[in-house]
Amino acid sequence: MVHGNALIHGFNVFRNISAPSLRVFSLHSVKRQTLSSIHKFMTRTCRDQFHNLRSLHYIDCEVDDDLDIYLPHATSALTHLSISLGHHVHLMNLLLNSDKQAALHKTPPLWPDLRTLTFHLSLWPQDRDDAESDEEDELPPAIALVLDVIQFRNIVGSSLELLQLEGTHAGAFHDEFSLALIKSQLRVNMEVVAESPQGDDMRYMSEDDWASSGYFYGSQYRTHMYRRMQAGPHGSHLPWGSVSRGPAVTLSP
Repeated sequence: MVHGNALIHGFNVFRNISAPSLRVFSLHSVKRQTLSSIHKFMTRTCRDQFHNLRSLHYIDCEVDDDLDIYLPHATSALTHLSISLGHHVHLMNLLLNSDKQAALHKTPPLWPDLRTLTFHLSLWPQDRDDAESDEEDELPPAIALVLDVIQFRNIVGSSLELLQLEGTHAGAFHDEFSLALIKSQLRVNMEVVAESPQGDDMRYMSEDDWASSGYFYGSQYRTHMYRRMQAGPHGSHLPWGSVSRGPAVTLSP
């Protein structure tokens, strides 16, 4: 897991994701320019470096317009893709366009083993009572896009087995998307990941909600850095602002 806060303090993401046989990679709150550099590293540095990657997660990252066809090639064994739907529609467009090309030219699809999509829904418009009658029958763009993805996954022979929904508005999206599935005569298994009724720490540690886990670890990292900055040369606690300036050092994780 790579959190944007760690990158600010010099975390060497390229050294860490160069580990062989990486199977799960989660990016949380990563800025656009950094995300672009990570994608370029994944697609150009080592051709087979990420061919064992099975699960890829983008949570609340800034949109990267540099995505191209080479990312699916570099991560060809992917079985699970997790995104914040409001932020990363571009990834769904990439998948859809790739499947359209595969269907047109009768070629194997990119991400042929992709079977699970997870959407984190922090925002979703639920109230459309003021919409005109003709607008009520028009699908929201995100729902129409996901329907197209499901349809073309079926056409290219890589049907999705599970659509997971998590986050504050997962239930609202589930209800609207279920109705859209019925009208379109498409089928896909859906699962809503429920919020844990326990305390904040336990909720953030939930393995089923990657976004919450990222927030939790980000908070822990900031607390750790704050304590390190307050510590004296021998680990003694000093008041904030009393640390003398010295030569720059690299802090180990």
